[in-house]
Amino acid sequence: MDSISWSALHDILTAKAPWEQFFASSYGWSSHGDLGDFHPHDFLVWKDISKGLEFFRSISIVSIGNGLPCAFWLDLWIGESTLASIFPALFSHALRPHISVSAALAAASLSSLFQPRLSSVVLMDLANLHLVLSTIVLNVQVPDARVSRLDGKVLSTKSAYTADRVRSTVIIALLWNIWKHRNEKVFNNVEEDVHLPIKRCSNDVSLWANRCSKEANATLLIDWGAMLSHLATSI
Repeated sequence: MDSISWSALHDILTAKAPWEQFFASSYGWSSHGDLGDFHPHDFLVWKDISKGLEFFRSISIVSIGNGLPCAFWLDLWIGESTLASIFPALFSHALRPHISVSAALAAASLSSLFQPRLSSVVLMDLANLHLVLSTIVLNVQVPDARVSRLDGKVLSTKSAYTADRVRSTVIIALLWNIWKHRNEKVFNNVEEDVHLPIKRCSNDVSLWANRCSKEANATLLIDWGAMLSHLATSI
């Protein structure tokens, strides 16, 4: 992950300098599109910057104010997971997957944000989403505040580097356990349930957390382990 990309994204979301305002008006949230939408004629510079969007969101948390520079589904702004992670079936029916919090809450009704004729299961998710949002009140006078998930401080190159190292560790654990799962099937003719390699990965990540010299890294790995454990039990 190029630290220049996520740094540029942070600047674009605050949009103070002229170049930041240009990119914000061209590719940010507006009446003609949402931040994260793909357009075939985008400038190459923006395409390069936008590659860091997923990572940028993965290392940051938003304290909601006016909800303008915050992605409703993909940013972490309410609860302990993104709404896309909590309601994946509902998210798959979203007409605007990159919609901002402000625009989503300003909609005439939540149901207008989704494709018509939802299944009963998805309608139940929609009802649960209503409950989650029932206590949310935006303050149009206060801008959103985005900080690092690691230490709650303003994002920096150091915090981005730390988060990227942790993510690489988790990816290695996943690949290692997928490889072992495949070998069991190919060489020993053992058919394992799909949740087992995920559970083993969770255990590995949690164990590695105990070897971290930095508390921030250990905390992030423990969070990953807990998330993977939850995923393994829900499959």
